Amino acid sequence: GRAFSGLTVIDTSAFIRAQKRWRISLRNGKLGWSPSPTLPGKPIDDLLDTNIAGMEEYTRRLLPKHRHESPSNAIYYKQR
Repeated sequence: GRAFSGLTVIDTSAFIRAQKRWRISLRNGKLGWSPSPTLPGKPIDDLLDTNIAGMEEYTRRLLPKHRHESPSNAIYYKQR
């Protein structure tokens, strides 16, 4: 069979959920979200960073394991 040389995942849920004050949680390999209220005017940078890292981990778990990892197989998230 043929294989792709790379994969790009575009997902906005980490950003949208952070805007709505939801924090990612991974339990037993399952993705979940819980409310994470903030004070008015408080930045959500840390919440967004947590959500991005969680989505990256979750996405990596969904992908089949490669015998030889290389930069072309890595998952990249463009940060602000």
